[in-house]
Amino acid sequence: MYDGGSYTVTDAKVTEDRIGKKIGKVTHYSDREDTYRGNFSNTMPKGTAYYAIIGEDTRDTIAVQTPEGDYIAAVYDGRYAGATSWTSVYVWMGAAAVVVLAIIAAMRGANSKQKAR
Repeated sequence: MYDGGSYTVTDAKVTEDRIGKKIGKVTHYSDREDTYRGNFSNTMPKGTAYYAIIGEDTRDTIAVQTPEGDYIAAVYDGRYAGATSWTSVYVWMGAAAVVVLAIIAAMRGANSKQKAR
């Protein structure tokens, strides 16, 4: 994954003279789908660098530096449709909990007033 896109790492070598600027790195390794968002990989270790390839659009191909220091091509497969942002899930769960607690508090308040009569 790079910049919201899914890439397939190939065996195609990229020569050093075609390596452009560093555009990112693997921030998480996971062999499970839908675990992370962002720059994660299920083939390369955390810290693996991604580079632009001179003359190529990063939406087509990027270079990945191997642990041995070589560069191989990774081909764009499209937008990654994986993991839901857990941050937004937690926000919605928290909001739902607040609403439920407010309803419970309102119901208890109404019951207390009826018993007082």
